[in-house]
Amino acid sequence: MALRGASAVEGHAGPAILFDRAGTILSANGAATPIVAALRDGAARELLEMVTAACDAAEPAMRRFKLPAGDRPAVFDISLLPVAAGRRQQPQVLLLARDSTFDVNFGRALVASRQMFKDLVACSADFAWETDSQGQFSFVSSRGLLGYTPTELEGRAAGEMLAEIEGRPRLNPFQSRIRLDEVECWMRHRDGQAACMRTSSLPVFGDDGTWLGVRGVCHDITEDRLHEAALNRARERERLTHSIVDSIRNVLTPEEMFAAAATTTAEATDASHVWIMRRDGGDALTIAASHGKPDSRPLAIEEATARGFDGDPEVPRRMRLNGSHLLLAQCHYHYQPKGLLVAAWDDDAASDEAARMLRDVADQLGIAIAQAEIQERLEQLSIVDELTGLLNRRGFHDSVQKRLAQHRRTGRFGALLYVDMDNFKAVNDTHGHAQGDAALKELSGLLAGTEGREGDIAGRLGGDEFVVWLEETDVDGAIHKAEELLQRTGSLRRFSGDPARPLTVSAGIVMADPNAEDELDELLRRADGALYRAKRDGKGRAVLADYPPDRTKTRAAGC
Repeated sequence: MALRGASAVEGHAGPAILFDRAGTILSANGAATPIVAALRDGAARELLEMVTAACDAAEPAMRRFKLPAGDRPAVFDISLLPVAAGRRQQPQVLLLARDSTFDVNFGRALVASRQMFKDLVACSADFAWETDSQGQFSFVSSRGLLGYTPTELEGRAAGEMLAEIEGRPRLNPFQSRIRLDEVECWMRHRDGQAACMRTSSLPVFGDDGTWLGVRGVCHDITEDRLHEAALNRARERERLTHSIVDSIRNVLTPEEMFAAAATTTAEATDASHVWIMRRDGGDALTIAASHGKPDSRPLAIEEATARGFDGDPEVPRRMRLNGSHLLLAQCHYHYQPKGLLVAAWDDDAASDEAARMLRDVADQLGIAIAQAEIQERLEQLSIVDELTGLLNRRGFHDSVQKRLAQHRRTGRFGALLYVDMDNFKAVNDTHGHAQGDAALKELSGLLAGTEGREGDIAGRLGGDEFVVWLEETDVDGAIHKAEELLQRTGSLRRFSGDPARPLTVSAGIVMADPNAEDELDELLRRADGALYRAKRDGKGRAVLADYPPDRTKTRAAGC
């Protein structure tokens, strides 16, 4: 049955809100402020869905919700009641709520209290004892303690069993004049190992107030403390490993990535020096990055890495070299060795935690090295012509642009040869594209041979068009280089498609004047113009572009 009247919102002592079917708040009282705030912040979407469902079903609904309310969440028991609306009005729903936060928290506190009681019962069931006024055991439960039988303990001074642990206060619950609840003390096991005991005790006094001794119970929590310490060490190692991995991910280039990894690994492990070694495609290793403290002793790292892949790949290898302690962890990707992570300590050997951390970092570096190889391969493919192995248009353009910028700063000259095959179409038409590709490779080898001097670059622009950059060359040197190339291209004749139209080469030469500041595209345009003149004048020759005007030369290739 539908509820009538909107006055219920103001008349309700607890939170009350009136909604329409779309979940729009039509009215709300002051007690409903936390619920309204949660709805506006989008933290109570399920409640809005429940409002729509109750409105459609025209039936009451109830549910408990946990909603944000200030610093701590609040728990509300919410009832949704359909409200009768006028004929022209949309259906409405009245929300009535009760704040149950106190009830829920109180119930949890009772559960916690019961759990504490159970813990104390479990503790008391482990080892119960009593000491006299001399601090000697006067009663020991049948379980005994730390490998000792009750008979061996009775009459023994309890304080003799306490252990000295560095960094921990020495607590003697066996002679305490005050009540102790759930305190920890360290004792010595019969086998000499330290053991952590959780202890609760009560002092015993006579009628005249004389202290008579102590009664208490102990629970051995050594395994818990060892597990907790190991877990804390693992968490710290994980935190440091994540910080190292994050430092790798936050950089763009492989060089930056390896440098960041070396630095953060050294800081995390307190190593005096860290090296990241990469395989160069064979068995040789090269240093990708290193980080060392200023006072760290130099190491013959080649000697260490020569044995780095010996032994179990999952266990870092320990070595001592030049007075330093080394750890070498193999970096793998899909079971393929990619490199080594090497860390050195000048003083004591690395801890087991440092070894485990190095192993974790090496696993990440194996992936990083593989990714770097893929990236470098893709970059190489993007600038190299697949057929000839020379630089493609993009690779040549980027390389020569850098050279031009250097020449402008230093005032050095350079030259550009624009090379094109004569009668190349006849090769493909007569012998097929395979023979044409062979001819292109032959010319590519000849052009690559022109890179004898440091800084010279050869590239293929596309089709049978090639280009060569000559570093620090004057006009005479450029012409001589072009003529030398034309003489060597006689080997191309065997690919000719027609004896009347032999396969030869023509070239256009342009000088790069640093004072002119010509861009590469302009140099290519002028060299192409000179190449056109060479072909027009009979092919098989080299022509120097008209700049500068008084140095124009034409040289024909002798056959």
